[in-house]
Amino acid sequence: LPDELGRLTNLVDLEIEHNLFIQELPDGMKSLKKLEALAAKQAGLRALPDWIGGWKALRWLELQGDHLKALPDSLAKCPLETLKVGGCK
Repeated sequence: LPDELGRLTNLVDLEIEHNLFIQELPDGMKSLKKLEALAAKQAGLRALPDWIGGWKALRWLELQGDHLKALPDSLAKCPLETLKVGGCK
């Protein structure tokens, strides 16, 4: 994913699917403070960054078929209403 995604500061919904080469979210995405929903399905993510806790609008997170072994503690700072995790290795 390009770091320039962070320039889309009004983005509220992002779906990343079937891209096994991502491995991590780029630091530029830190600025997506209005993001309410993130779906990463078979995106190849190996970890979520600690800065994800700064997404104060994130209400829905779906992680399916990724390579995650754990979720960062900072995720507890998000006002999540829905968390779906499945098929992660």
